[in-house]
Amino acid sequence: MRILFLDIDGVLNSDRWDQAKKPINADFLESQFDPKAVALLNELVAKIDAQIVLTSSWRLNFELEGMNALFHKVGIKRALVSYTPNLHAGQGYLTRGNEILQWILDNEAIIQTKAANYTNYLILDDNADFLLSQANQFFQTDPAVGLTPALVEEIVTRYSQY
Repeated sequence: MRILFLDIDGVLNSDRWDQAKKPINADFLESQFDPKAVALLNELVAKIDAQIVLTSSWRLNFELEGMNALFHKVGIKRALVSYTPNLHAGQGYLTRGNEILQWILDNEAIIQTKAANYTNYLILDDNADFLLSQANQFFQTDPAVGLTPALVEEIVTRYSQY
């Protein structure tokens, strides 16, 4: 199983979106999602057949069911499978890379292989706080523009090879 570890801010929204958005609706949360980035995410997960695990700090404020409802409202077609664990609380600062590694270790049944052998995943984030061992799976967005067609094409090209 392929997993997309997904951030929201700087990926599904951007500085450009924040400056350009018009009040589309009265829902503040819905307005945080750029429809173009949402369409690109839908295209990406369909083409590479990936399940989504949320790494975004949004996971700290919403239950999985509520986040999936919001994803559905904004047009994201694939539901979230899970959230990465929050390793910040009470343990000092650890990177999202550590949280992803912990999720992989805890979810061998979902990924259907031993954690040590698992490389069929990608990380989509605007911040590069990941482990060196995750460099080949990491794709960084520019928070000024968010998810772009060029980045989607790069990911699809790489992941269509296996």
